[in-house]
Amino acid sequence: MNGAVISSSSFRITVGSLGDTLPARGLSGASYSMSPSWQAAYSPPGEVTALRFADLDTLGWDAEPSAGSYNIYRDPLGLLPGTYGACHLQGLASLSVGDAAVPPPSEAFFYLVTVENRLREEGTKGRRSDGTLRGGTMCP
Repeated sequence: MNGAVISSSSFRITVGSLGDTLPARGLSGASYSMSPSWQAAYSPPGEVTALRFADLDTLGWDAEPSAGSYNIYRDPLGLLPGTYGACHLQGLASLSVGDAAVPPPSEAFFYLVTVENRLREEGTKGRRSDGTLRGGTMCP
């Protein structure tokens, strides 16, 4: 198949299917530019990796290449494996967030971080131990 392919979990567009394929060098003019591959600029959201606490209140993670922003999910540890976290914060541009909240005695919080690409498509909350995607509600 020739042409650029743009896809995510909810759609797939092949520019070649709209007509002739794009030349390898792209198209451009004085007021526009079209790369032969849109996928690099708008890649599907991946998984956020390497969550870690820098100190007692600061959660950090590695940059995800498709990132436009990040969403943080948090809930008491006792609610796992159910919802995999309620939306706690959304639309973060940074690679860390502070949370000074203290869980009740004998409790703990768990955190999940997802990425939204620049098309506002949100990545997954990861996978269960059996390999299936974690469910639950996503940030609005």
